[in-house]
Amino acid sequence: PLSELLSNQEISPAKAAESAEIVNLVRAGISRLNDKDKQIVLLCDIEGLSHREVGEILGYPTETITVKLYRARRRLGKILKLEGLF
Repeated sequence: PLSELLSNQEISPAKAAESAEIVNLVRAGISRLNDKDKQIVLLCDIEGLSHREVGEILGYPTETITVKLYRARRRLGKILKLEGLF
């Protein structure tokens, strides 16, 4: 998950600052997603929960979470490109 990116003690201060900036840009993009997409991306990619765990929380089968996460990530990528964040 993205949270582990910043907790790595072996990276240089410059790399940590760059990583923090990337995380902030991605979080800005996530904030522009609809609520369901945002929930799935946050739970899977930020919190590091498995698709099964997220499915249990949101009441969907694991396969549905896999598809919804794929689609949410694609929408996030489009948002980041359109907003000029990446």
